Amino acid sequence: MSTDRRRKQQRPAASDRAPSRRRMLGEFSARFFIAAILLLWPWKGLGPAFVSVIGGLHAPLLNLVVDDPASVLIAPDARHDSWNALVTVRTEGLSQGLALDVRRTPYLPMSILVAFILAVPGLRAERRTVAVALGLVLLQALPGLRLVALFAEPGPLNVVHLPGLLVGFLGVITRVLVLPPGMAFAIPILLALLLIAVLDPRALVRAQFSR
Repeated sequence: MSTDRRRKQQRPAASDRAPSRRRMLGEFSARFFIAAILLLWPWKGLGPAFVSVIGGLHAPLLNLVVDDPASVLIAPDARHDSWNALVTVRTEGLSQGLALDVRRTPYLPMSILVAFILAVPGLRAERRTVAVALGLVLLQALPGLRLVALFAEPGPLNVVHLPGLLVGFLGVITRVLVLPPGMAFAIPILLALLLIAVLDPRALVRAQFSR
């Protein structure tokens, strides 16, 4: 009888465990929203700077897949603080272009991924850093897929020639994973969970049982 009583006294009650979970959820929510607000705040000059980075990353890669003698140039919009990337395709003296909103893709998914990973409690610092870096690199595929699919479709910007089946596949992937607004939140969160599960499988377990 005395042993059973001691076990009951040592065993935490459900009411004692509940506040710990609530604190964990509150800590995660606070970190996530603070990080998201800081990342998504309309800081002066951030839009053109980000467009320049995207152009420097994607233009050389796109020029590897477009047909010769076509070339692709990605530059910031002349308007102050614009998030539009002006994508210009040059083919034998002719130039055609379009405006691409890089705030929606890929900046918004990148911000959600970074905020989510920073907010997860129990994740080791070095693995948190690796998860953020890998996630940012992988999310660069979103605007790349969108542009390749656009350049592969019949029309004035058709400078990428692929088999018809592959063109259709790229179109479906773009319409399912890139264009729907909800994917800007779903994809980075799912990617963040996958990276955390691979890099630090015990992080979520440690967070769940944190006291």
